Amino acid sequence: MTWTRAGAFAQVGVRLRNNQWSWSGRSEDGQTVAVMTTAKDDKANPREVERCYPVTDQRRLQLVDVDYETGAHVAKMVTV
Repeated sequence: MTWTRAGAFAQVGVRLRNNQWSWSGRSEDGQTVAVMTTAKDDKANPREVERCYPVTDQRRLQLVDVDYETGAHVAKMVTV
């Protein structure tokens, strides 16, 4: 399945402020934060992140649970 960037974010309830330039977004209620990442090799296991936006401080998202069939996942904010 191929999605547009806006469509992918919409799947988790996030509407981008700018469809062309936004790489992250937050749901209206603030409960969901979505960040776009790209993999160096999408066939590798585990995958290594090539780019992740935004990178502004020392906070990172740590994956807690991943459903590899649907791509759904849960992450928590951690400080590095």
